[in-house]
Amino acid sequence: MDTRPAQLVRRHFSESARHGLATHTHAAIGWCHGGQATFELAGRHTLAAGDLFVVPAGTPHRWLEADRLDVSGVALPSYVSLPSVPIVGIPTNRHTHVAHLFRELGQELARPSPSPRVTDSLIALVLVEVERAAPAPVVYGEAVTRALAFIEAHACEPISLSDVAAAVGASPAHLTTIVRRATGRTVLVWIIEQRMREARRLLDASDELVEVIAERVGYLDARHFTRLFVRATGMTPSAWRQRVSARSSARG
Repeated sequence: MDTRPAQLVRRHFSESARHGLATHTHAAIGWCHGGQATFELAGRHTLAAGDLFVVPAGTPHRWLEADRLDVSGVALPSYVSLPSVPIVGIPTNRHTHVAHLFRELGQELARPSPSPRVTDSLIALVLVEVERAAPAPVVYGEAVTRALAFIEAHACEPISLSDVAAAVGASPAHLTTIVRRATGRTVLVWIIEQRMREARRLLDASDELVEVIAERVGYLDARHFTRLFVRATGMTPSAWRQRVSARSSARG
């Protein structure tokens, strides 16, 4: 069964009443933006700001107590394995990054036709943070996690499959196989997805020309960049920027 996320749910709790037990047909991952809580999932666990929590498919769970709790949660794609612990504390210096990933997920999933490629890539970056921080990580495997982290850090540079493979100490053929098996996509697709993510950020945050942004994310040919951006988002870079400007004007 496909468990691609249908929505990102954000909830707020500030109460001591127990919630009823819940189960889901999909696995899910959540982020605690603020507050703290106790929840039940094969035992009692304490959740605080800066923690990621994972709920395996079919596992009963419920909130027991909460104090100004602010959490977001999203269903996981079916190919994802889970860490062996329900709560993973994320280092403080990574909190802003993880919060930004969940914010982007929420924005993408709120669109009338969200892109599975965009949502899956954002979830994969969240899972990289899980594997880096979990005491017994089993999400992707070390080589895949290191490859995705290398791509995240260097995608806008002129890198290739061979560069990523060399960075993680694997052959290009082996890396291609394990990345595709773990994530359902190729190293090249991951490089493109990370470049498109940075392009979306630059379009949202600056008024630079599309040609300049294309070059900043690794494309000397702005027309090629535009074709890739349309394929990833369903709209041109200019249309993306106009949508953001219209939304900002509406708020003002």
